[in-house]
Amino acid sequence: MTRPRASILAVIACAAAGFFAGSARAGEVIQNPHDIDSCGTPNIASEMTDPNNTVSFSLAGPQDCVKLCKQAEKECKSFVKRVSTCRQDYIKDQESYDKSTCDAVFNGSDVRDCKRTASDTEKNSLDNEKAQVKVYQAACEAWENVCANRCNPPG
Repeated sequence: MTRPRASILAVIACAAAGFFAGSARAGEVIQNPHDIDSCGTPNIASEMTDPNNTVSFSLAGPQDCVKLCKQAEKECKSFVKRVSTCRQDYIKDQESYDKSTCDAVFNGSDVRDCKRTASDTEKNSLDNEKAQVKVYQAACEAWENVCANRCNPPG
């Protein structure tokens, strides 16, 4: 007797979200002991000082102020990439826990279906994470633009 696809999806969803703890029995999942939040937020620009409040950069003079804004942008983009790499590693690791849950909870062709769903979930999550890098790096660029404009106010 095979379990319906919805049941397989429910187990994977629970595994990905880490809703249950303990050994894998029917209705439970093998939980990843790590938390994706430990990687940090990929939205680095939102955690930076407001670019309108980078008064200390002005102490360097207008040209060097702009250079400092560019440096901060470069660092921001680098941090976005590092956080995203950590998050992508977590997603890949999560697939392993999800597949272990498939082995522990399902039998026969349901194991294969469950593992396929786990792989699809990982692929979709990785694609989403990679797309977010561009969004968050664009936020770093926007931060730099505001910062640099503050260095050389019009007038």
